[in-house]
Amino acid sequence: MAAYPMKITSIAGRGLGVLSTRYLKPGQLILQEIPFARVNKDAGSPESRANPKVSKLMARVVELASSGQFDPRSEYGSWPSEVVHCFEGVLEAQADMVFEGCSSDRQEKWMELSDVHAADEKHKTPGGILRTNGVDDAEGHANLYSQMSRMNHSCAPNAVRVSTSDSGGVAVVSRKQIDEGEEVLINYMDGADDGKPVDQRRKHLMQQYHFHCTCPLCMAQEKK
Repeated sequence: MAAYPMKITSIAGRGLGVLSTRYLKPGQLILQEIPFARVNKDAGSPESRANPKVSKLMARVVELASSGQFDPRSEYGSWPSEVVHCFEGVLEAQADMVFEGCSSDRQEKWMELSDVHAADEKHKTPGGILRTNGVDDAEGHANLYSQMSRMNHSCAPNAVRVSTSDSGGVAVVSRKQIDEGEEVLINYMDGADDGKPVDQRRKHLMQQYHFHCTCPLCMAQEKK
């Protein structure tokens, strides 16, 4: 099989990133990948319900909702900080369960990825890495990918990720012309914040990924 037209390399001021190794027209395949780990995010699954940490955190979420302090139907950005921390803790616990069941090779792949929630490399955790790099699918799983995880974000990306299977398979396809040596950029929010003001997009990205977006779209809208 021919190599994909991309390479992972250091990008000034952005850590690792992905560059195109040749000129690409719109609609061309850049990468196809299956996840090396999948985490079921359903807090009601048998595995999660058997986990004392998950049960305790979800009981607190239910308590907050029942007392009117939290509306589960509201947008993530409006959730009280305690609710956000509860769900983050649930995902951390779910990640730990899957990580412990992985082979040493897969654990190594997992820990190679970035963790924006850790103070430094020594304090990375499986859950922090999942929260940083996990890609949700329609089946309710958060998936981890060795190569796609290295792609950086833009609110006006030149590539798009699409699902190719029910088991977390994805493809990254060019959505506009990409020149040789140009960085391949995807939208971490998958268009969920399209049309929203720049400050709302930046708030979402800061909350989840801990960076201030300076993509061309954000910079242009900031000046208006």
